[in-house]
Amino acid sequence: VEAAASAAVHRHTDPRAKSPWSPDSFKGSLILPKRSLSPLSAGSLLAAPYAPQPPPTTADRPPSADPRLLEEKDAEIRSLRAQVENLKAQLARQLTLAPDADSHHLFDYEGDYDANGFIYYIATRGGANAWVNPYWACGMDVDGPVLPGVDTSVILDRPNRPGGGGPSKGLPMFASAQERWLVVDICSNLQPTYYSLAQLPIAPAFGECYMVSWQLHGSKDKGEWVSLSEHTDDTALCGPGATHTWRVRSREAYRYFRITVNKILLMGRDSGNPYNDVARETLCPFHGFEIYGYAPKPQAPKGTALGVLYKASRDVL
Repeated sequence: VEAAASAAVHRHTDPRAKSPWSPDSFKGSLILPKRSLSPLSAGSLLAAPYAPQPPPTTADRPPSADPRLLEEKDAEIRSLRAQVENLKAQLARQLTLAPDADSHHLFDYEGDYDANGFIYYIATRGGANAWVNPYWACGMDVDGPVLPGVDTSVILDRPNRPGGGGPSKGLPMFASAQERWLVVDICSNLQPTYYSLAQLPIAPAFGECYMVSWQLHGSKDKGEWVSLSEHTDDTALCGPGATHTWRVRSREAYRYFRITVNKILLMGRDSGNPYNDVARETLCPFHGFEIYGYAPKPQAPKGTALGVLYKASRDVL
């Protein structure tokens, strides 16, 4: 016994001694079965469970649903589809910002100073008469910090029309270069979609004067103003007789529209003369204000200025 214990201790402590669990101890003890492996055939690939299964029998199919339940489900689906279509229509109106067509008329833009603008409609009484500046014919107003006696009606004049503004009617001038804005009262609420401006012809003695930075605001009561369009270094009106129309996105309708001049480009004759530069910076370099959008159809009471105006053109809307 003592000899066996000593031999066990020697095997445990001597690193050169082989462990009874070493890989060498398994040599010859593993017997692998000899099996002939045949190559895969097409038939073996289609063996169960991959082979096509027969169709289920009538006994395997679920019982048919109650026809009444199917009818109720169909009615529910039709109702849900109607709700979805209604929501899609509401979303489409919101995305286009368009009010109800039954109560509003769209003055739709096609080209600069076409016959579709709101100012043109008022000036021609719905196309029934020749064009007359609505400042004088319909009571539209243009107000701002201008010099006393200045004729601001030129702001509503239509460009490229005989007698449609220019030096012959006098140049609108602001009282100072620090306050340069004009407010147009169109005498009706309108949800704007486009607006147009034109470069105002100026006498050659003043050289060239172009508005390149400005803002358009709208207001319901001249108290709170909402920004509708902002322009910075916009050269669309830089050129003799230049006209341009800009897109406006608004969810609200406004009666008053304010144009604030922020920057004027001075070019041409005596551009280095400080006196002429100051004088030209107080000029209003635009006219031909036209606006498009959605206006309420005529509902003005009889006897009012708007009622008289709309009476002649009610059929147009």
